[in-house]
Amino acid sequence: FEAAWTGQGDERIAPPYTTSIDAALTLVPDGYHADVKAAPHRKGFTALVWHDTERNGHADGPTYAIALCIAALKARLP
Repeated sequence: FEAAWTGQGDERIAPPYTTSIDAALTLVPDGYHADVKAAPHRKGFTALVWHDTERNGHADGPTYAIALCIAALKARLP
């Protein structure tokens, strides 16, 4: 899966990051690992994105893709 913007000019469409697991995975930085698990006690999913032994991004979300998007974006923060 290759996430790419489509369209031209002002009519550009972003990849479906929040609805597609494949698109959400493209947000995980190169060399990082991702793990997403069901979290019934939180009524959704919990995601963790990390590099080596460092925990870089953690998030909860109502869907697998949303939890992964949030965690992947947090992992990109300094």
